[in-house]
Amino acid sequence: MLTSNFKESTLDPNYYQQNGQDLIDHLSEIFNTDMFIGFMTGNIFKYLTRWQHKNGIEDLEKAQVYLNRLIKFEKQQNQSIWED
Repeated sequence: MLTSNFKESTLDPNYYQQNGQDLIDHLSEIFNTDMFIGFMTGNIFKYLTRWQHKNGIEDLEKAQVYLNRLIKFEKQQNQSIWED
């Protein structure tokens, strides 16, 4: 059985920190909604299409991190629409 030593922090190294935020949070603030969704979707697609030929389960886990963050972003967007 293949296992992975992937940690979500792999996508969040210190050098990507911007004012105490990780890169994804920072991009969600500086990109407009369409740009951010495109960035996240592109990364999800990248990892899902290469996993069998490059990093195996680690790439699936990376895709999952981006998908979970995109879901969180969408929930926040929908919540703010209802609060306005």
